[in-house]
Amino acid sequence: MYKVKETLDDVLTLQVKSIDVPRNGVIDSIALLAKITLSNGGTSDASVSMEDVLKAINEIRVVSNGNVVHYALRGTDIAYLNVYDTHGKALSLTDTVAVPAGGTKDVSFLIMLDAGQIHALIKDQLQIRVDWQTDLGNSITVSDASIKVTLDKEVYESAEDYVAAYSGAEYGEVFIEEPKVYAIEKAFNALGELTEVFELPVGSVLKRALLVFYDDTGARADIVDKYALVRTRPARIQLYKIDYETSRELDKIQYKLPSVPTGMTMFDYDMEVVVGGLDLREEASGTFKIALKTTASGKLRYISHEVVPQAIRL
Repeated sequence: MYKVKETLDDVLTLQVKSIDVPRNGVIDSIALLAKITLSNGGTSDASVSMEDVLKAINEIRVVSNGNVVHYALRGTDIAYLNVYDTHGKALSLTDTVAVPAGGTKDVSFLIMLDAGQIHALIKDQLQIRVDWQTDLGNSITVSDASIKVTLDKEVYESAEDYVAAYSGAEYGEVFIEEPKVYAIEKAFNALGELTEVFELPVGSVLKRALLVFYDDTGARADIVDKYALVRTRPARIQLYKIDYETSRELDKIQYKLPSVPTGMTMFDYDMEVVVGGLDLREEASGTFKIALKTTASGKLRYISHEVVPQAIRL
């Protein structure tokens, strides 16, 4: 086995929204170098935050075999995760870009998909797709855009080497865990006491979730007092309860962050609930729920980092 970095010749653009990913290795991570041209149709200069620029990437999807989703995230979702995973050294959400009245400005930034290995060499198909949001509001539009895709992967010289590296319980079998990272949104009211508002997804192993809270204006906001994990059956048990401010302070320590962006905190099931992650492959929907105590109404964007364990006979 040897490690390889490969920048794909094909590039995602406003016109080319899907490209095939080579299937000759095990992909460790995917780097996305975006270049976006902003146009200002207004009569005055505009200052656009990097967070708003990221909204141009409405969704990035990495899908294998036609319907197996490994990633389905907005540009902002990816950037939020990158802040945590790079100890705050990823691109700054608060940096601004000046776009002159009636003019354009080019912006370039890097974001990473780095939640686990995709075993491309045993797939029949692997694609990466983009959905663009070209109207960013306030007379700012996207007039041109591209994303270069760079793979960091393991390449094996023979099938025997690959099987040996990921050998399962039986001869000729491999055991793998692939990422499934996506987001779910749920609105909530002002809640004076802890109230169950969200059912955890089932069918995989939950590693962690980034909880991002928005107020009714759509801005990220610290409007949560506490959150909890509740098991509803066979008996109702509150497994985990934490003060929101404490959770954010712990984020600084656990992820070595100089500061935590407004309106978010990480709930790491692997570190804080059960080693290896919360295994919900055999659980019924509604068995585990997130409860919130909030100071105002708003919306939770739950960015779920899961893994799907599989034993595959080759």
